[in-house]
Amino acid sequence: MFNRILVVCSGNICRSPLAKILFEKHLPSKQVDSAGLYVASNQLTNRCAHPSAIKVANTVQLDLSNHRAKQISPDLVEASDLILVMSHQHAEQIHLSVKGARSKTLLIGQWLGIGEIEDPICGDAVKFAECFATLEKCVLSWKKRIEVN
Repeated sequence: MFNRILVVCSGNICRSPLAKILFEKHLPSKQVDSAGLYVASNQLTNRCAHPSAIKVANTVQLDLSNHRAKQISPDLVEASDLILVMSHQHAEQIHLSVKGARSKTLLIGQWLGIGEIEDPICGDAVKFAECFATLEKCVLSWKKRIEVN
């Protein structure tokens, strides 16, 4: 059973925070966290969510104002039942850096046949809205599987 879900992207300021609040909305009984693979190396630790991510979340009354970026760690991986990533590269990076993570690391878009969720970081408001809509479809596809278990 998946009770603790970790959502991972690159910098933990766009995609994974959005996915986290969507999981919290659709699966409120689950513990959901988010992290990034390159937070420390890009000096993003404790950074707020991207302003465009905050805006797109606000359009559906979801709040990212308290989000602070954090680096993925072995402790976060170990504490999670399911780790959902935005790309094949993210999955491979986690597999290489944390022993035992392979069996619980999957693509967030796998049930929709989506291998990569494009990072909207350099995009406009439309790119963020598209990313948000895609992430919501992904979360709903996981909801169907998680609620069954």
